[in-house]
Amino acid sequence: MVNSIDNWKIYGDPNAPSQCGKKEVVEDAGCTDWQFKAVLLQKVRETKRVQPTSRGCRGNSAPCLKKRCRKACNDDPECKFYQFQEGESACFLGSTDSIDESNVATPWFGGFVSSERQCKTGFQCPSTQKCVDACDEDCPGYSVNGPESKGRGKNKGKWCLRNAVQSLCFKENWDVAYQGIAVTEWCRGMEKVTVKIDEEMDSRETGESVCRQACCADPDCAMYQMKPSDSNKTGSEMTAGSKIECWLGMESAGGKPKFKCNGKKLKRWRLSASPTGAALTKRGCTDGSIACLTTKTCVDHCRTECMGADNHDEKNGLCRPASSMDSENIAFGRDPKKRLAFKSNLVSGFPTISGKTNKKSFYVNPGKPGFDSTDQVLDIQTHSQKLASPESDLDLSTACDTLKDNDDDETWLCWYENKACQCEFEEPQTCDNWFADGQHLKHVNDDLGLLLFTGEDCSCDANENDDGVFICKFGLLNAIPKLRVSKESEAEIEIKGQKKPVCDRGTCPGFDSCETTKFGEHECGYTCKKGGEEDSYWCSRECNCHVETEEDDKALCKNKKCPNMQECHRIDYGDYGCGYGCHNAEGVFHYCTQDCECES
Repeated sequence: MVNSIDNWKIYGDPNAPSQCGKKEVVEDAGCTDWQFKAVLLQKVRETKRVQPTSRGCRGNSAPCLKKRCRKACNDDPECKFYQFQEGESACFLGSTDSIDESNVATPWFGGFVSSERQCKTGFQCPSTQKCVDACDEDCPGYSVNGPESKGRGKNKGKWCLRNAVQSLCFKENWDVAYQGIAVTEWCRGMEKVTVKIDEEMDSRETGESVCRQACCADPDCAMYQMKPSDSNKTGSEMTAGSKIECWLGMESAGGKPKFKCNGKKLKRWRLSASPTGAALTKRGCTDGSIACLTTKTCVDHCRTECMGADNHDEKNGLCRPASSMDSENIAFGRDPKKRLAFKSNLVSGFPTISGKTNKKSFYVNPGKPGFDSTDQVLDIQTHSQKLASPESDLDLSTACDTLKDNDDDETWLCWYENKACQCEFEEPQTCDNWFADGQHLKHVNDDLGLLLFTGEDCSCDANENDDGVFICKFGLLNAIPKLRVSKESEAEIEIKGQKKPVCDRGTCPGFDSCETTKFGEHECGYTCKKGGEEDSYWCSRECNCHVETEEDDKALCKNKKCPNMQECHRIDYGDYGCGYGCHNAEGVFHYCTQDCECES
């Protein structure tokens, strides 16, 4: 036992055996080894919040609050213990004789540590409140060694920070309470942020999702609040130029809130509607979710929810893009000596766009054009290199299982037979259940590859077979056809990623020797030499050759019209130099290099 002021005592005997399971808080509670327990470092639910009076000091530092709250407890005849949080001018008085684990609030409420205590070396870890030598080794949830914070106060020093994956927000981690206090009434100390809508919004978005994304994008944001009139707006109502007002609750580097909520309606807002709000219980992708950095969200499945990053990297907790040796070797592709050759690969990889509709093209959305249909075309483009077709060498025996709405659904069965997915049903079906008409195209991303189906290749039997079931057949396409974003679209898109480049000239005229060279996934060419020259010539498959240097070649593109084109405009290809975008007489758009090598 250690004596303290005002007859308050701190009891503790590390050698005493444990004799009771309860956390006793009064001297005569009938437990011989009761002591100050760590349970008091969590917020006890059934406590009374009071505003303490000054007692020889003014302020909210730990030493001062200890004096002020102790006096508040002494003045209350029912008070058995007190709690406080440094920096908040409030005391929490408890009257119970014992504290059970179920009576404390989570997450951790906080004890008190002198505001002058800083890590003399290393970094301060917000999740453990300890000093560590390296954040990535000893600070759960914070793996980045942060810079030293300047100025005065508790945030001075070096703090561990989150990386991009640890900062993401999982949809299941949003709650209507912050540290046990509801955020459905306006809080104080919030930072107002006005989000301006610069372009047309996806109809699936809402005003609340805008503020939620704004909070998630700031690693210091722990909660948001907004007016219900803004939160209920749909994507179609948020036109370009409109604004959404968000109030964000920020935390310090150590995870301490810079705002205050009490879950009650404040007098100055008594006539205002209660806000829409939510708080993050924790950051990072948890409960089996995985980080998708292309959308900056946590997803359940990479292949279906993270466009362009199909591979599940469980070790690092994120979705990774499928890559080949050529795409991995990006440094070679950006070598300035080979930039023009790799620009041919870039141009060849772009989809072709035509302004005139071909009756043989297929559309992905029977309704009006929108973000959903655009996403479908992009998804097909992304997976065009991995088409699972009857003519491929892939084993399609299990590919058709993907057509089922639920893996556990045993009411119908699908299998691959005769270049089609065949499914059986207990009731008669028609193709109208899945396709608007014969030109409607649907796709499925299976682990095996991209599966393409059209309405014209669908058929359903009107009569049941010998087993008493009805069969529908969904034919698989062997190639990606020309596509339209929606049925109403006039422009056609031809995805060329599926086509393998062919360079079979052997050599180019005027050279002593040439070797076939692959310039990425979409284009090939030749590396040629002549006349004993040391430098090689990089030649396209049409044998347009260059001795490329490290000089900037953007000056090569002048305002001109390429042969057989109606009009052309200069295009900057970034690291790959420049080129042209041209339309021919039929209205087909072409991407062209600086030498007017055009892909159509």
